Amino acid sequence: MKKVFKKIYIIFISLLSLWIALECFWFFYGYVWFEEEHNAHLAIPDEEEPNGIASFVISSTDDLQRYLNDREFYGHLPFEGNLIVDSLDFANNDYIFVEGRPIVRLEKLPWDQCSFYDSDTLTPIYIEYGEPISHKVYLYKIKPKNKYRKECG
Repeated sequence: MKKVFKKIYIIFISLLSLWIALECFWFFYGYVWFEEEHNAHLAIPDEEEPNGIASFVISSTDDLQRYLNDREFYGHLPFEGNLIVDSLDFANNDYIFVEGRPIVRLEKLPWDQCSFYDSDTLTPIYIEYGEPISHKVYLYKIKPKNKYRKECG
């Protein structure tokens, strides 16, 4: 009887240790470092309804211009306020724009269903949004540069 309890105890401790190790690994390596950038004071015009959707990961001024052009191409009004592009540090950071909702956390995904990415060099990230939806445009910087992309979907 003692041998049975001893084996159950060893299995329980082993599983508990494995679970704690996985939780620690996920805590330190499962989230992406990001910080709100306060150099931009942008808003969605009152005539437009905020959609609360994030841009793709912006890595250069060309990507930023493409995002702004795409936004206007799909019938959205230009942002109100000021954005000083020179104040954005594209040499060290990537950026994400979120229209109307703050980001609570960015989580690394082991994979997603993007069939159009040929390379595995960019890690997909899941964005967890906060509430409520407003007309503010949030700008977040992400480190390290050229490592992440927004998940498909």
